[in-house]
Amino acid sequence: MAEDRYGCAGRRSKGICQNDCMISCQEIETRFLTALKQNLLTPELVAEFTRASSSR
Repeated sequence: MAEDRYGCAGRRSKGICQNDCMISCQEIETRFLTALKQNLLTPELVAEFTRASSSR
């Protein structure tokens, strides 16, 4: 496995897994940040954060 890719550790270190699927670090980061934007930056949650932080 290359440094910039994720895959099955069992396959890599012990050869005990048939799963040869890999995904790039860039793809993981893109998917993760997209999910954060879609699920945590909703107007309702931003408003709640604003209310909570201004009441401190």
